[in-house]
Amino acid sequence: PERRVAAPLGLRHEDGTWYLDARDLVRGRERTFRLDRVSDVADGGAVPAQGHEPDDHGARLVRVSFSDPRYLDLLPWHDLKVLSRGDGGAPVVAETPYYGGMWLPRMIAACAGTARTNDAEVTALVRAYAKSALEGRR
Repeated sequence: PERRVAAPLGLRHEDGTWYLDARDLVRGRERTFRLDRVSDVADGGAVPAQGHEPDDHGARLVRVSFSDPRYLDLLPWHDLKVLSRGDGGAPVVAETPYYGGMWLPRMIAACAGTARTNDAEVTALVRAYAKSALEGRR
């Protein structure tokens, strides 16, 4: 568990789970929090006017190649933009903003080896997450 200070941006429901989209005021980035994993919530009062609006400048675009395009519809991708459809057996190439954290690495890992990125940081996080998940199953 980690204590966070966040300014809410929106609340949404996907596949039976509630998510809070918020600006993490400590890390200075937009984050997504699963509400079933949140506890000990306190109202911190008014949020400063600066730094809580969604900010595309805090993200970098990450390209993801899908050898199995079914994962584009199976998983709830956010702001994923398809760049090429992968005609003739070529992979589908898409890009998505990455603000840090584990959301994107978990999504890529959920594609069971059929999605890849050339972003070294995200690739390392995918590998670490998959390794951790596999070790936890033993």
